[in-house]
Amino acid sequence: MRQPKMIVGLLLLFLSAPFVAQDETRVYWTQGDQARLIRSVLVDGSLGDTAVSDAGEEAAQVAIDPVGGRIYWSTLGVGVPSVVLSADLDGANVAVVATLSSSWPLDQGGVAVDSEAQEVYYGDPCTLSDCAGAIRKSNLDGSNASLVVAVEEPIAIAVAPRLGKMCWTEAGGSLPGVFCGNMDGSAAVYITNSVAKGIDIDPYAGQVFYTNSSGRIGRANLDGSQGDAFFITGAGIPEGLVVDPDGGWIFWIDRNSTATVRRSDLNGNNVTTISSVGSVATGGMAILIAEGPGGEVPDGDDVPGDPLTVAKTSGNRLRFEWGASCRTGDDDYAVYRAPMRQPADFEPLDCTTRGNLNFTFGPDAGSWMYLIVPHNDTTEGNY
Repeated sequence: MRQPKMIVGLLLLFLSAPFVAQDETRVYWTQGDQARLIRSVLVDGSLGDTAVSDAGEEAAQVAIDPVGGRIYWSTLGVGVPSVVLSADLDGANVAVVATLSSSWPLDQGGVAVDSEAQEVYYGDPCTLSDCAGAIRKSNLDGSNASLVVAVEEPIAIAVAPRLGKMCWTEAGGSLPGVFCGNMDGSAAVYITNSVAKGIDIDPYAGQVFYTNSSGRIGRANLDGSQGDAFFITGAGIPEGLVVDPDGGWIFWIDRNSTATVRRSDLNGNNVTTISSVGSVATGGMAILIAEGPGGEVPDGDDVPGDPLTVAKTSGNRLRFEWGASCRTGDDDYAVYRAPMRQPADFEPLDCTTRGNLNFTFGPDAGSWMYLIVPHNDTTEGNY
């Protein structure tokens, strides 16, 4: 931790990110069939690890909650109910989050986590005559489950909470393909007719990436514009897909005769194989981005830009103003406070300034310390 600095009578500290500590970014994928595993590697393909050694019936789609440090995945029930499960990152403490409507869905149900809202979204791709497919959500422990939107056979889901957007693949119905809309499924736009088993959102670029069984990976803006179905060609038989917007990578499972994990940069170039899968992968992928060095607000010293200033305004209110974070991709800021004599007891005063580089409020009586913390969709920085 860097040394605290005193500016205008307020103690400014560097706050470590509250996300689960992670030395390096890891890519996770499900490995169904008889293996029933969830495996992971670093982004260069090294230090392969089995995260979950018994994922139940065929593990399908997978998602990570970096805040709580848990893995979430769906299964393909064969004669038993399909479920959404969760476990610690080391595979311990497996718990049932949801039981799906069908004991043998036509295909996998998507899973996505909104870490800020502490909610999990999951597809319930029922193909039976007595139930209807849907995307549902619940608290991370499975409580307070509710319908998000009716979708026939939703097999992949991606969310970008800061953008208020969700994308999903619909395998059935009269218009199968990839759709993107609001987090409640409203205002959906049709992206492509590809029945993609792998989709993910780059929240910085405002784009969705998707796999195509014809050996391609496509992309489009979230409003459906600038679609490019041939963004990456020669991708093999791509299934699961995940984007690392901070590291600048796209990863996917190539379910060819020798199943592999492959990656490219965000421009679709420098395609390379980073790991052998070892057996047939079901297709789900997720990523746990390393905490790494977070962004910082300019401090008038090591971090360039306009440093934080504090001014008194009308009505005995305080106004903070600061320059943009030094980290590309930080698009919002949180304000924390703690009693001056209890620096470990920081609490959020406001979780968002809505991207503004200022914050005005009426302080409570007493002596307080305040923190301005830049963040983005996946990581929180320092100050």
